[in-house]
Amino acid sequence: MQYVVVEFDSDAEAEAFVTTINGSEGSSGSMRCIGQYKKPSMFCECPEKDDPDRKVTRGAKWGILVHKGCGKPYSGMWQGPKNLLIPDEHIGRRQFMFSSVEPRQ
Repeated sequence: MQYVVVEFDSDAEAEAFVTTINGSEGSSGSMRCIGQYKKPSMFCECPEKDDPDRKVTRGAKWGILVHKGCGKPYSGMWQGPKNLLIPDEHIGRRQFMFSSVEPRQ
């Protein structure tokens, strides 16, 4: 068994790719998309003095840890976003961890 990670610059292209893979003949046999994750592209620019505790919450849509005040992730924060694909009978409950750290700006 092998896994391939593909990076897209466009969210729309990524969605189309997953739809194509999971809707293809191979999805019922030897090929299926089992994980889709979102990497942050916009970051919190709030002055630290406005929120000295730097409170975070997990975003509902992407599962990324974000600043409670502005809803954007902090740069330099380790991220372990959730798998955006809901497990099905092919995937079961297998978990795959994907994480990223964006450099501080």
